[in-house]
Amino acid sequence: MQLIKWPWLLAIAVVIGSVMGFIGDDPGMTGGGTSLKPMVWALCAAAVIQIINLAYTVYVVKLMKDHTKIEKVLKQAENPYFRMIFYLVNGDLETAAREQEKVKGTQMQLMTKIQLDLERRDMAEAERIADQIKHSNIRHYSKALIAIYKRDWDDFEAQKAQLKQQVLIHALEAEAAFRKGEHDQAEKYGDLAIEGANGLQRYILIKSRERKKNSPMRETYF
Repeated sequence: MQLIKWPWLLAIAVVIGSVMGFIGDDPGMTGGGTSLKPMVWALCAAAVIQIINLAYTVYVVKLMKDHTKIEKVLKQAENPYFRMIFYLVNGDLETAAREQEKVKGTQMQLMTKIQLDLERRDMAEAERIADQIKHSNIRHYSKALIAIYKRDWDDFEAQKAQLKQQVLIHALEAEAAFRKGEHDQAEKYGDLAIEGANGLQRYILIKSRERKKNSPMRETYF
């Protein structure tokens, strides 16, 4: 996900380098007499813009509260992971699967695939790959969701106990309550989960709940 996409970043850097290269003293010349100044300015401009891109990405993913703004950013994202999340929470599982296949890295492949498997209710496949996930929160959260689906409440409690992030615990409690038919409790814990979440996590919870509420065949809370 980029605030300024690479073609624009390079174009802006070249323009800044060209303009600033003719202002002030020249920091040096190559042996052939070519000025180094435009190149220096272009590199500096590209570095600054990329730092801004990365900082904005962290802000959106970790801190932003406004889920509508997050969605606008995700719609323009080039990164297949962010595009997969957008399509997944909006219920377009076919397109989400195509984006998921483009995600790089073995662990990222596993973590994104299990999200799709859980959404598809392919619990056998989700269970098969769950223990291969090294990220502790994602592994235990996924296994807890599988346990809810199987109504294995002992395993559910065991997996939930491994989590340290309160948002994930509340989200699981909402799912468990919904599965048990305790809808008031599900709403209570669902609200707590969303209230404590920020960034991409908040967006996923809000959008998933909105979509599930509108489903006549609702099976899950989020």
